Amino acid sequence: MADAAQIYLATLTVRNTRETYGAALDRLVTDFGADTDVSLLDSEPDRVCGWFTFVWGARSAKTFNIRLTALVSACGYWREQGWLAGDPLVRLRARPAPPDSGRALSRERVAQILGSEASLRERVLWHLLYESSARAEEVLMLDVPDLDMANRCAVVTRKGGAREVIAWQTGTARLLPRMLAGRRSGPLFLTDRKARPSVAAGDIDPATGGRGCPTVALRSCSNPTPRASMTARTHCINYGIPG
Repeated sequence: MADAAQIYLATLTVRNTRETYGAALDRLVTDFGADTDVSLLDSEPDRVCGWFTFVWGARSAKTFNIRLTALVSACGYWREQGWLAGDPLVRLRARPAPPDSGRALSRERVAQILGSEASLRERVLWHLLYESSARAEEVLMLDVPDLDMANRCAVVTRKGGAREVIAWQTGTARLLPRMLAGRRSGPLFLTDRKARPSVAAGDIDPATGGRGCPTVALRSCSNPTPRASMTARTHCINYGIPG
């Protein structure tokens, strides 16, 4: 079973997915035995169901479903290889996720925010967040060389360190060159004040002397997204910049 799990995980190209699915498969291998033949799972759907419920039954619906998805995917691959004939997970069903308590902004409110008379820096940030669906901390840590202006995309660092591409649309493409004003290096978003001597050189724009802006004051942007606002407040505290 250990070999079957490793062979399947090697087919996953996204590191975060491989690590997440690996957590479920590692537990399966540990509890059922590394040397157990995968085909034996076919005859034990009740045992597999009981084991899965015991291990993850008390966890959140999100965790329960992620672990189940990992095993469903692995079993599907093993069937394709002829290592499994049936479905040892037949007794299990995904759990309904709790309703999202967050309140989405209306289209009218989004249009009002994006069309506001705020500073150019804030408007670029809001458009980029809205059009790319990236997290605030991912966008705020971008440097100018990370941008591919011709293809309207950039490489960001996700949670866990994975590097992925985000893309933007017309709104960002229209505003971004105006904000950059020809800058080719340094942080994408700059503060309005000169950097302190203690700030790392990589966080300073060499042309203007401004420091990178991981704390753009989203609190003043009518809260375009609760997640972005909370992230900005956290960064303000961490970097000691008053809001």
